Amino acid sequence: MSNIPSAEEIIADLMRQNDGVHPNSPIPLEQQLERKRAEYRELIELVPFKQKITLAIETIQREMTSLLPPDEFESVLSEIAEAAELLQTNPETKGSNLGLSRSSLDKLFAFARHVQKAGKQTESIALFTLLTTLDASWYRHWFYLGVSLQEHGQFQEAITAYEMAMKIAEEDPFAHLYSAECAVEVKDMHQASLHFIRGKEIARNLPNNPDLDRLLTELESKIK
Repeated sequence: MSNIPSAEEIIADLMRQNDGVHPNSPIPLEQQLERKRAEYRELIELVPFKQKITLAIETIQREMTSLLPPDEFESVLSEIAEAAELLQTNPETKGSNLGLSRSSLDKLFAFARHVQKAGKQTESIALFTLLTTLDASWYRHWFYLGVSLQEHGQFQEAITAYEMAMKIAEEDPFAHLYSAECAVEVKDMHQASLHFIRGKEIARNLPNNPDLDRLLTELESKIK
């Protein structure tokens, strides 16, 4: 019997953590709840998957070939093509059932980070969306999807990606603090404060990290 939760179970769990309700909003409660469910469902089920997967594969074909030996590149591309074909016929197929090796996933992740660092956020969103589909169990896939979305100004979508990352690895302060940054951008100061406090609590037990200290200082000035 599979231990992998269904999409609806994941949505229900995420709704318990953040149901998106704003008591003072003029929008009816049930409408707010349904909107939040739809946000979670869209990210998990990857409604715009075909467009993003097309861009991801085009980017891989155009740019990844120069970064790998020809035989390694062809192997990665072949595995992706087989996974894409399987997804077209059975969209519910996930993770290891798609047949990608750990080596290919590592190469794809390294390439997605390369594209992200080059500032190509539309392409990196597509690549990390592909990675979260190929293996949704890795924190790093969701976290860096959140980073790409945040850098692209898609703050609410980034929050949802960070929430998925936190579900896998709750004790990483950066997902909490980046989520707090996004919450500030969408003017949800309650969620910003909650994630800032949790990120700060986790950071206290970690070795000194100048980047983490700087992020905490910047956020504290925004949330006060």
